Amino acid sequence: DPVFYNWPNKTGGFYVLNITFDNTGSYLINIKDLTDSDFIYIKEINVSDNELTPALGELIPTLDNKIVTQTQDISEITSDPDPDPDFYKFKLSEALNHNKLIIVFFLSPNFCKTATCFPQLDVLKKLKSKYHDKITFIHVEVYENPHLIKGNLKNAKISSVLNEWNIKSEPYTFLIDENNYLFRKFQGYVSYEEI
Repeated sequence: DPVFYNWPNKTGGFYVLNITFDNTGSYLINIKDLTDSDFIYIKEINVSDNELTPALGELIPTLDNKIVTQTQDISEITSDPDPDPDFYKFKLSEALNHNKLIIVFFLSPNFCKTATCFPQLDVLKKLKSKYHDKITFIHVEVYENPHLIKGNLKNAKISSVLNEWNIKSEPYTFLIDENNYLFRKFQGYVSYEEI
């Protein structure tokens, strides 16, 4: 049965349903609203045995993420209107030496195409407020030039950093253990409880 979660700080919510596919291939997902017999949503997904993003249990690849410097405006590296400077404090290569858990998240708060990035960011800020001493948080903005977009995605340039981890959509959240191995990853929105 699907589990319903409320959006953080917003009305409404979303359902989570975990499915195991026995075989690779193309699948159709049919979603019906039991309160509205006319509503049917059909989505085709492709299941592959090839990992596109870093695979669970492997050492994580390098990542040349942007960090804020004293001479730089934080709006040049994030579209978050209320950014947490700690999310842009460390290069991943530095954080790997801290012997702490690391959460790396790829999202664009203001220009998210899936409309789930801002709620995801709220979850990560809430986690950071509780676990700041145990986890290093690293945000990677989807766009290279968030300060130049000005509400028009025609001005946007996709960050080349996404290619390093083969990120093709947003949001993505990766959990890295103290030994620098990837132990969980989530595509799309993931709740506070799940993380």
